[in-house]
Amino acid sequence: MFKPNQKSYKILIAIGSVAIAAIVGCSIVWAGSLNPTGAPGDTMKTLDDIYCAMKIDCTSTSYGLDSPASPTSTMHTLQEIYDLAVRFPLPDTGATTSYGASPDDADYTSTNSFACDMSFTDNGDETIIDNCTGLMWDKCSQGLSGSSCTTGTATTTFWEEAKVSCENSTSSNYSDWRLPNVKELMSIVNHGRYGQSIDPAYFPATVSGNYWSATTYKNNTAYAWFVYFFNGYVYGSLKASVSYFARCVRGQ
Repeated sequence: MFKPNQKSYKILIAIGSVAIAAIVGCSIVWAGSLNPTGAPGDTMKTLDDIYCAMKIDCTSTSYGLDSPASPTSTMHTLQEIYDLAVRFPLPDTGATTSYGASPDDADYTSTNSFACDMSFTDNGDETIIDNCTGLMWDKCSQGLSGSSCTTGTATTTFWEEAKVSCENSTSSNYSDWRLPNVKELMSIVNHGRYGQSIDPAYFPATVSGNYWSATTYKNNTAYAWFVYFFNGYVYGSLKASVSYFARCVRGQ
């Protein structure tokens, strides 16, 4: 059996010390300085930063990891962030009947595709929340009001007037309404319906006609995109010489 002499023992101790020093040194380099010269910078992201990154009308607070004061009530919980994050899938089309031997649109739902089943919440104040996109919609077309949208008359305007009408609206005590872009407007089309291609339970008295979007038709900027709520058809039309209906939208 090998028995190290005193010289060999000292060599082994030296080698062990070097190895330990190397491990500690690598750990310090990996972890960063164990004695930083100043407070950590605001380079990390807070829950409020993440929440606001997923919204279009949100500004995160100034509090970072080295906040000068306690967080305020403007911060957000993990539940709030989760509720917002699950809205990112595309809205389902609403089609429920399959036409063909192989699977088509109707066979794919939120359970087997990156789609969010069409779902709405009536807030009881003439506004509707799309539970998939998180957008808040005016329950009634412009010119109509009431819980069933039976007061007044649905009005048609040129494109510019439709934009101004939404931007000036204070419906349900909100002042940040706007004309929806074409993708937003398409998101509430229910392709499982015909004659009135939208859910009448949440959008009553919707006219089976053309509704303006805020999106200009790139091929000819004198035109803007519209959605035909008879069958969900989408196309462009002259902004200044054709009058269509409008429905306003806002972010939450």
